[in-house]
Amino acid sequence: MRWGKVISLVMLLLCIGCGKNETPTENNTFDAVLGMWQTTSYFTSGGYFVPATGTETFTFGSDGKFTHDNDGTISNGNYQYAPESRIIICRDSQGWDMRIAVTFEESGKAIFDISGKVMAKKVKVQRK
Repeated sequence: MRWGKVISLVMLLLCIGCGKNETPTENNTFDAVLGMWQTTSYFTSGGYFVPATGTETFTFGSDGKFTHDNDGTISNGNYQYAPESRIIICRDSQGWDMRIAVTFEESGKAIFDISGKVMAKKVKVQRK
């Protein structure tokens, strides 16, 4: 009889532990933009993209920090990403704001439509 109670208790605990079938949720809403993105082409006033000639990268960290490197001219600061609108708001260390509207394409590629006091341009980027 004693073993029956022990087995019943073990079975009850197993059932309680396995009772929920939860789907894991993504906790980090920055995942879509995290990492380094390299510019591959620029949108022209003629309405088409041309290949990038220099090296321009945008790096977004999980700590809310960003770095923009345009052929060695570097700016960095903090950013916030709103996944529902796909907007990145960057504020560099000098106080300049930059707004990036992101259009995700195939895996690892996107279009950044950038506006701000320092620049306004549209570029195609690829995750490095």
